[in-house]
Amino acid sequence: MSLERYLSLMAIAPFYAKWEHGDMRVRLSEDMAAVRYQAKITFPSGRVVDCWHTDIYALQAGSWKAVWSQATPLPPDEGR
Repeated sequence: MSLERYLSLMAIAPFYAKWEHGDMRVRLSEDMAAVRYQAKITFPSGRVVDCWHTDIYALQAGSWKAVWSQATPLPPDEGR
C-alpha cells in the first residue's frame, strides 16, 4: 500500500482497533536502526492478522525518522 493511500485511510477512520507485539529485536548502527517483532493486529472489522513486522529508522538532521515499515502475514498455523 502506498504511503498516500495509508494516510488517506488513517484520515477517514482509525485503521487499527488493537495492536499487540512480542519481543522486539533491534539492529543499530550509527545512522540506521531496524526493529523486528511479531505482531497481532486487529482491524475495526474484527479481522485479525498475525505477522512479522519490520520498521527501519534513519537518523536525519539529528532526528530518528521511520523510513520503512512492512508487515508480512504469518501462515495461519504459525501465529503466536
